Amino acid sequence: MNRVLDLPGAAHPVLASGVAYLDSEPAAVEATLEGSALQQRARFLDVERTIAPRLRLVRCFAEYTNEYPWQWTPLETEPFIDSLRSRRQGLAVSTGRRYQDALRLLCGYATDGRYGWLARYLDLFVRCRCCSMRRTDGWRRPGPADARALWPRCGTRSH
Repeated sequence: MNRVLDLPGAAHPVLASGVAYLDSEPAAVEATLEGSALQQRARFLDVERTIAPRLRLVRCFAEYTNEYPWQWTPLETEPFIDSLRSRRQGLAVSTGRRYQDALRLLCGYATDGRYGWLARYLDLFVRCRCCSMRRTDGWRRPGPADARALWPRCGTRSH
């Protein structure tokens, strides 16, 4: 579906067309995260236990890669997860998968045509890879053990 709908989390109410932003990249990131939070709240996800940790992880990943979500590729996730594993002894495989799934979910949201983010990115930045992460990039659905996984905290990595 290519038609942008008026859904919670859609790009058009959060990142208006025709507006000249002084610093468009950070504005687009913040708008994307705000839209993602709106979309998740509309699905009755818990803000403190699900949405906030996912957004923290996305910010952490963006800081690690020094790239914006529309520039991400699956190649960045493996070194990121490895850096978390080296920082936290005993990081469970299920926890790493949970982190990968959180990143994949944001990318799926940002590239879902119903929300209009890809079109906004192309308007603002002309070219983008637009977070092409897919479940086939070695990620699988998390199992029941993932319910006890902990989320990383930004600013504590050593690289």
